[in-house]
Amino acid sequence: MALSDGRFGFRMVHPTRGERKPVFDYDDVRDAAKERGQAERLRLYYVAMTRAIDRLIVSGAIDPERAADRETPIGWVLERLAAQDVVGVVSDGPTEIERGDARFLLAVDKYAPTPEPLHTAEDVPEPGQLVLFDELFASTTRQGIELPALAEIAAAPLHDVRRLSYSALALFERCSYRYFAERVLGLRPRARETSESSGERGLAATELGDAVHRLLELIPLDQPAPPPRADLDATVREWYPEATSAELERISGMIDAYCASELAQRIALLPAARPERPFAFEHDGVLLHGRLDVLWRGGEKALVVDYKSNALADADPASIVESEYKVQRLVYALACLRDSAEEVEVAYQFLERPDDVVSAVFSAADAPELESELSDAIARIRAGDFHPTPSELACSDCPALDLVCAGPGLRVER
Repeated sequence: MALSDGRFGFRMVHPTRGERKPVFDYDDVRDAAKERGQAERLRLYYVAMTRAIDRLIVSGAIDPERAADRETPIGWVLERLAAQDVVGVVSDGPTEIERGDARFLLAVDKYAPTPEPLHTAEDVPEPGQLVLFDELFASTTRQGIELPALAEIAAAPLHDVRRLSYSALALFERCSYRYFAERVLGLRPRARETSESSGERGLAATELGDAVHRLLELIPLDQPAPPPRADLDATVREWYPEATSAELERISGMIDAYCASELAQRIALLPAARPERPFAFEHDGVLLHGRLDVLWRGGEKALVVDYKSNALADADPASIVESEYKVQRLVYALACLRDSAEEVEVAYQFLERPDDVVSAVFSAADAPELESELSDAIARIRAGDFHPTPSELACSDCPALDLVCAGPGLRVER
């Protein structure tokens, strides 16, 4: 017998007397192994019994006169409850015992041999499922002690959201089905396919937007000026080598448009304006977090600017903000209002039309309404109502497109 700490011992036969005698630390090792075994047994009892939530039933057979029975699970429980003597004196049936602020129901079924009845073959019942605890529950009812019914376990929600970024909220508002594909199923946006006509692969709409935002971070807010075109192309191709010439032209045009816009000149006059400011706050058990493209704080006022690289075509920027970025806008406003601002202006600048800024002002009095709208948005996500709303931006690199979603084809059918 050996222990993990290196101690060992054994018994051997005496060469002349034939008696088995302990050698080395056999007695100590044996006692230590017995103590460890007992401790492990008690640990298993504790783990098994503390897993119960609504009701714990411990059953077993015990003879109070036998010391060995005290080591069984039921014997251990009775000893901890100081109920060994109760077992010998109570009559058959349940008995309520109190220990401190706790109450326990002890049911004892004493052994009493009964003569076996004579049965014919017709009297023998068909074998079936054993019925457990019927006598116990019937007896407790007669004693006036009725255990509460177990509560029904509610079905787990499809998507129990705990963290939401502003981009996740915007994605859900833009297309909740793509949100499901990426944020719930964990699918990654698909790679762009190479164009058959030009042989160039090109960028997804999200990649093009990322390139524009990263370039704008490099431009000083107080002196907005576009970088040389050669430097711009080299920088973008370092991030996205597959960018096409047409896409570089479009990106450059957006950077030029911002630098020449009235909004850029306004921000240049705000000395405390900062790019890419992080924020985080909790609402309805969800951590909202993200970054603001531009944040200016002056006293009790705040200005948040968000750049958009969407392809507008004939769409109205105000309508796009209302349909796709309304929740994102109220998150921006709440982030500032919870940071002690009394008035927050949130401005969306679509770089294809840089001077057609969509702006809204919120005050501290608007906070309850904004929080209610945010609660509704979180509830919609938790409700699992995911349905496709196809658009160029939503479908461009969606991992569900042409697999489980027809994308733009849905609009044609409608």
